[in-house]
Amino acid sequence: MGNLLSRLAGPFREFGAFSGLLYAASRVLPMLSPRLNLYVYDLMVQPVTGKALLPQRLSQAFSVAPIGPEAAELGLMPAPRSVIEGRFAQGSICLGAWRGGQLTGYMWLCPSRYDEDEVRCRYQLLPAGQSVFDFDVHIFPEHRLGFAFVALWNGANHWLQDQGVKFSFSRISRFNVASRRAHTRLGCRRLGSAAFLRAGQAQVMVATVSPYVDISTRSTASPTMNLQPPASDLPVSR
Repeated sequence: MGNLLSRLAGPFREFGAFSGLLYAASRVLPMLSPRLNLYVYDLMVQPVTGKALLPQRLSQAFSVAPIGPEAAELGLMPAPRSVIEGRFAQGSICLGAWRGGQLTGYMWLCPSRYDEDEVRCRYQLLPAGQSVFDFDVHIFPEHRLGFAFVALWNGANHWLQDQGVKFSFSRISRFNVASRRAHTRLGCRRLGSAAFLRAGQAQVMVATVSPYVDISTRSTASPTMNLQPPASDLPVSR
């Protein structure tokens, strides 16, 4: 118990009292039962612009393009094949970044709406037809000290702009400090937060975004959360 308390002290200093308590609960609950889990997300939005994130001399060393459902590169991804097939089945697109013919990283994008794969929740994205949900942004360990992360986003921004996409939404674990900082540097802004407590098939959701509260006991029941950018980011109607 002493070792556990010592490991949890750092997150209280890092996250603050309230988020530190949530972090402690997320670690302790699975120890009590594998059927108990707590997920806490920050909901983010990032405008898609043509702004270059890297100087041309660096960005031209990378190429960013979609990875198809039959591509050999899918075998390099840690996600199980069944999960990857499920992503393609709901219309998701995988973008990869290559340097010198080697895949350095990838990200997944789902247009219009996204069904969570950690909890039961559907994110409905607005404005319709102009928004995507980005998830599972992954840089292979041997490339994490270079420019692969920024190069992937640089190429993704240009690709999305060509598709007419204006906003990219995401959810980031409240406790993943590195990811939150990286997304903030890219221009992401926090829309709200959501916490999901799961106990077997039962799930309780509390969020700062509509529908705010949802309680379900069936594995087929899933709340729909509408995500839209702040009004200040939307074009003014004339």
